[in-house]
Amino acid sequence: MRQKLCIYLVLASLMTLTVSWGQGSTGAPSSPNPGTLLPLNPALYGVARWRVGESSEYVLVTHQNLRKEVKRLRYAILSEETRGIAKYYTVESQVTELNLARHSTVNSVVRPFGDLTYLLEGATGNFVMKQDNNPARAIPIPVLKERLLLSEAVVQSPKITSVETLGEETLETMTGKLKTTHQKLYFDDGRAAEVWWAGSVGPLGLVRVISRTFSLDLVSHQSKRSVSAITDSPVAVTNE
Repeated sequence: MRQKLCIYLVLASLMTLTVSWGQGSTGAPSSPNPGTLLPLNPALYGVARWRVGESSEYVLVTHQNLRKEVKRLRYAILSEETRGIAKYYTVESQVTELNLARHSTVNSVVRPFGDLTYLLEGATGNFVMKQDNNPARAIPIPVLKERLLLSEAVVQSPKITSVETLGEETLETMTGKLKTTHQKLYFDDGRAAEVWWAGSVGPLGLVRVISRTFSLDLVSHQSKRSVSAITDSPVAVTNE
């Protein structure tokens, strides 16, 4: 019974991060996953490969139903291994809800380079999750997908219908001046977003995004020596 409870706690946290960001600890509706706001595909933003030790942190501000929410996001590439001819990376994502008492969730998976809209895309091994000061948990990817009946359609990114390139711009950011490409993306749901990106800023390549309902700003970038936010050894969770 305790194992099953652990599974559902892990799944609830995964849903919070991957699908809808769920609800905060106050029970109030939280802001959408950025993957539902725009594609988190590094190939769209000039990143052709991931580099071990690279990480980027962002501040995401969303406005919905007259409610403003602020979150700090971190994406990091922690290791690389070769399996046959394919490369797999340990990718870690962290969300800290700044509106609340710094509620934090960290997820880590081993997966190939690609679209981070759906963190589990191509993932293998275990899904590792740590929420606040609770012990880290490790659940096999097949068990996770079976329990949630997850598919790559769970997180629906808007499809880009057209791209308007507005030129090259040098942005002043908290990490210094960055040369970026400025584009306006038009989506099939009628929305649009202005995006500034740079292929030198992995793992995502995004530097700044501005739309009517949200903004995303790079606040730090580390090109090497990034480490995991999970410092304890995860406890194995099974489907028993």
